[in-house]
Amino acid sequence: MNSTGLKVADPSSSIGRNTACALTRTTLSLSARRLDLPPLQEEGS
Repeated sequence: MNSTGLKVADPSSSIGRNTACALTRTTLSLSARRLDLPPLQEEGS
């Protein structure tokens, strides 16, 4: 079980890469949504 945990936490493993890619895509998606918001709405909040 420990070896499985290490593989998940290891950035060089395929699972680690997939997780990093997913996090990057999520961040980019959120950033795109923020850019789509009108400037007045951002200033108001």
